[in-house]
Parts: sequence; C-alpha cells; structure tokens
Amino acid sequence: MPELNGFALYLEIKRLDTKVKICFLTAGKISPDYGAYSDLFSSLPANHLIRKPIDNEELMKRINEIIAADETDPNNNATVTKVVLPTVRV
Repeated sequence: MPELNGFALYLEIKRLDTKVKICFLTAGKISPDYGAYSDLFSSLPANHLIRKPIDNEELMKRINEIIAADETDPNNNATVTKVVLPTVRV
C-alpha cells in the first residue's frame, strides 16, 4: 500500500465505522515507538497485534477471540461473525 500504511488505513476505517474490530498481522517488531501513530498503537488491545509466523488454527483462534470480546457489552451494536477455517482434502 504505497499511499497508506496500516495505521493510516486503520484510522480511515475507524472514521467510517467506529464499531469495526481490526487486528494487525505483522512480521515486524511490535513496539509502541511508531512516531505519529504511537498513541494509536498504545490504545489497541494487545491481542489485536498478531505476530507472524502463526499457523492457521492459531490465527483463527486469535481472530475469533477478538470478534467475541465485546459480545456481552450491551452498547455493542456490531454484528458478530465467527471465522471458520475451511477443511481442504487432497
């Protein structure tokens, strides 16, 4: 994404929908030292930052935990969806 980095994209998506849940999947160092985005980075829940490499089952587990996190919040109007890893037979 030459015009937008992940944090700028996050801010744009949140501007359009404040209830959307976003996680970052990165092979980079997870550090709060991101210059202009350090406030944003430090405000994200730790489980929304996922490091590569990660196997598919663990990734689906982490994503489903993020999705389920606010299900009991009465102010949460977001649609809850579960991510399921398809089974591929060869």
